[in-house]
Amino acid sequence: MERLADEKTTVRKVTQRIFYVLLLSIFGIVGAYIVICLCWCILGAVLNPEIFLPYAAAAATFLGFIAYKLSAASELVSTVS
Repeated sequence: MERLADEKTTVRKVTQRIFYVLLLSIFGIVGAYIVICLCWCILGAVLNPEIFLPYAAAAATFLGFIAYKLSAASELVSTVS
């Protein structure tokens, strides 16, 4: 009976590790897609500023906001720990 419980925990650990690897890779792919789209908006502002400049400004503001929030979260974690 104890051996069966050990096998279940081993299977659970393996499947849990696979799930987290897949979840992390999906988040990475989505994040990369968003960054590439924002870079294309900025490139469009360089090539045709009358049309794409508002989009590029929004993209730059969004990236700045995300960078600020990540640094604030990192500071909060270091303060709490």
